[in-house]
Amino acid sequence: MPEPPAATAPKLENKSEVTQDKNNQTRTRNGYVDLNEIGGEGLTVVSVFKPNTSVSPDGSFDTIVSAVGAQLVMVTDKNKELRATAISLPEDKLLVFDAKSTTKASMWIGGSATQEEGEWALALMETYKCYPNLYAYMKSNLKQKSLSKITNFSNTEYMNLQMQCANETLELIKTKMPN
Repeated sequence: MPEPPAATAPKLENKSEVTQDKNNQTRTRNGYVDLNEIGGEGLTVVSVFKPNTSVSPDGSFDTIVSAVGAQLVMVTDKNKELRATAISLPEDKLLVFDAKSTTKASMWIGGSATQEEGEWALALMETYKCYPNLYAYMKSNLKQKSLSKITNFSNTEYMNLQMQCANETLELIKTKMPN
């Protein structure tokens, strides 16, 4: 799938500061919300380590994420509606929220994977037969509607797409399991 156009990505310096406290190892991570794909006003990045980071008008932000494992990070709007999601891996240089990241986060079952495992899992998702349809669904809906509205159980279109991906994942797991 195509990456967001460079013009939509704000110029960001790489922040890879690692901080350590007695319980957690975290990293400052900058990134952006692709405002051409993600709608909503008063956007905020929500991380377990920094639950309230405002998104600048150009879509850029700085937040704090895990430096030791994969982490789900979210974007909410001023009404606390979920607008986008992404999986942050420990060594990623940039955290991007767009239709692609949201599609992959909706398919994620990886837990706290290593960087290599996480990269492999996220790349593998794009090879699924179900991926193009789920990605197209996200891309056509996220600008106008909250993720909360388009991914609920009463939305049969979304549930069918998600079930196709879940079944494909289960089939893949079954083929990799020892007898």
